[in-house]
Amino acid sequence: MGGEGEEYSGHKGYGLALMVDVLCGVLSGSSTGLGVDVDKAKPNVGHFFMAIDPAAFRPLEEFKRDMDRLARELKDSPKAQGQNRIYVHGEKSFAKMEKYRREGVPLVAPVVESMKKIGNELGVPWPI
Repeated sequence: MGGEGEEYSGHKGYGLALMVDVLCGVLSGSSTGLGVDVDKAKPNVGHFFMAIDPAAFRPLEEFKRDMDRLARELKDSPKAQGQNRIYVHGEKSFAKMEKYRREGVPLVAPVVESMKKIGNELGVPWPI
């Protein structure tokens, strides 16, 4: 899998994108392909969630070992110009979550005003 041209299965991105559309759109009955309009007030966008038990495929410790190796390979790859770190998926969000746990979640003025308005409508005083 991978590589350039059809002889090396280089078009796998198309297949992966199509499967995302099938799982998130067709399976859930929401919009697909060009019918997805995220600019609408209520964009008919579907979601798909799947849980996989790696132990159903191989011993869990081997899976964890190989995942750690792959993550190290990614992080040890050459960095783009001006970058000093490579993140794997979820690292930035995890760091932000840890920061917010320590320092609190910042709220921008429009969010605060919206919360105050909803609170007033529901009879919940501000600040809580």
